[in-house]
Amino acid sequence: MPLRDAARATCLSRAFLESWRCHPNLTLRQPNGAVGDLTDKIDRILRNHSGCLKVLELGLDGISCRYLDSWLRTAVTPGIEELTLRPFRWKYNIPCSLFSNGVRKSIRYLKLGFCTFPPHS
Repeated sequence: MPLRDAARATCLSRAFLESWRCHPNLTLRQPNGAVGDLTDKIDRILRNHSGCLKVLELGLDGISCRYLDSWLRTAVTPGIEELTLRPFRWKYNIPCSLFSNGVRKSIRYLKLGFCTFPPHS
């Protein structure tokens, strides 16, 4: 369901709102050329999600690392099984601390495009 339609349905139905917050699979991709308030929308979606994520796919272009860091710290928690991250255009230094002990035990599929792991000092 497109994001706009999901938001409208959430306004109309309390039951849909609860199911949206517990949906275990989230795929968030940027529409061609749109950045605008996309960061605010994704921020709200991930903040309001209840933490039962199993699959997260972020396909974004031109989004600040500051946002990605925040979103990943919110969404990548023990219990996540699949993570796909494609920031496009620029390399993203994915924080090693993201993969805590609980995350390392649950993750089964990891696909990172244009990502690097910074060396420890």
